[in-house]
Formats: sequence, C-alpha cells, structure tokens
Amino acid sequence: MSLSRNVPAKLFSVCMLASGCLMQGEPADTQLPPLSRPYLRADWPLSTNGMNPVDFWVPANQAALRSLGAAALLDNGKNLVATSLLNTDGGRSILGYIIRCALDDNTTVKSAGGATFGGDIGLASAWTSRALTTSEQRWMTACLLDHLNGLGQNVSIALVGNNPALIADPGEDAQGYTISEMTAFGNLFLGSPKAYICADLGINLACGGAASTHTLKRICGLSPTCGATHLGLCALACSHDAAGNPTCTVPLGPTYAEAISTRLEETVAVSLYPLCSFL
Repeated sequence: MSLSRNVPAKLFSVCMLASGCLMQGEPADTQLPPLSRPYLRADWPLSTNGMNPVDFWVPANQAALRSLGAAALLDNGKNLVATSLLNTDGGRSILGYIIRCALDDNTTVKSAGGATFGGDIGLASAWTSRALTTSEQRWMTACLLDHLNGLGQNVSIALVGNNPALIADPGEDAQGYTISEMTAFGNLFLGSPKAYICADLGINLACGGAASTHTLKRICGLSPTCGATHLGLCALACSHDAAGNPTCTVPLGPTYAEAISTRLEETVAVSLYPLCSFL
C-alpha cells in the first residue's frame, strides 16, 4: 500500500482499516454539492441493500463476476449462463443483486437448475444478449457497491445518478430520503478491478471525522479481501449537476460519469450510524 505524502492523517487512519485502500493524491478542484432543491429531489429509484461484503469480496466470486460480464448473461435457451455463483448461498445472493441492478422490473431469468432471479433497476438490460460495454461495467460496479452492507442490516436506499434507469417508477416516493450517504464508482470487470467509494455530505456533517470509517465499514464489513479504495470526502472527488447526479474523478486517474450516490431516510441513517448526530 502506497500513500501520498499529502494525505491528511485522519484519512490515513481510515485507509489502514481495509486492504486495497490506496490514496493517489487529491484533485485541485474541490466543489461542494449544493444543499437546496433541486438537489433534494424526490424522483430517485428505491432499492434495498443488504449484500454481505464477506461473500462479495471473495476472490473466486469476483472472478465469476468478471467472467459473467465478458459474455451474454443468457444462453441460447434463454437460461442464465452457467456460473460458479450458483453453487453457494453467498454466490446466489450476489447473483440476485447482479440481476437486480442489470435488468428491469419486467424481467425474470432462471438458471438451468431452476433458480429464479428478478430484475429491478435496469442499468444493463442488453446484457442478456451480449457482453457488457465499458459504460455498463461502470454502472454495474457502482450499483453493486451501493448494495453492500457490512453493518448487518437490510435497509431501503435511494439511488442517484445520471442514467435513465435511475428514475423512479410511478408511485415511488423518495421524498423522505434526505441524508446523502456515499457515492460509489469504478470498474470491477477489468483485469485489474477498480472500486472507489467516498463519504457524502450528509454523513460527513453527522459523523464528522468518523464519516469515512463508517462508510468503509459498510462496504467492507468483515471481509479480509475488500477491494474498495476509500477516497475520503466526496467533495474532494466528485462534482454534482443541478439534479444532484455525481461525476467523480480518481486522483491522477480517470473520470467516472457512471457514479451512483445513495440517500437514506433519517430513521434509517440513525439506525445504521448510531454514533453520529442527524439533526
């Protein structure tokens, strides 16, 4: 693990909590996201996170994820292609979140053995017939990272990002999701996978210097092989458009328009982060 000489001490201490954490310097432009409407809009899609980091970060499961992304998700018989993720409970849980992020809520797929998985968000609907594009790989990475929960709770989240799939279904009301939690981006489908997270403004205000520690725990949990890099505060890595959609840049690295932020209801935020103060 290498660290820039300019990394603040409190960010250094956060990085020491997880394997794979690498700080590569800080961007010069530090734009804070706006606080007023339309940033706190109510047309975000809702989902539920609860994927176990211990299962997700297993190297064999990460390899299976990359393999899935390299070809069509369905075989000629319109069944889910063979994958080692079907062989364990943890793998099937991951597969459920993969299908949830990739396909829309009108799509259900089955494995040859009869296991059924339902779509929801629809970030990569064409994956059923071809390999993922680079942009789809990035959207899927952000979505999967946002659905990790190493805090031992399954909670409802609102997803915010500049993708047509991230628009609420009719009747879906996200108005109460006012706590900005974290933003995720990267590409887990590369030969050298990249996964980045940062702590958003709401968690930063509530948790102070411990914000990065809390978000890192949510993404990594008890996994000894966590592959996420924590970049500290999102204000150092991400900018937002008028609708609140993030675009994030890795220090000395690429820019990701395919970034997804999470928003929480206040009651959920209090239960997940009991040591923080949500006013």
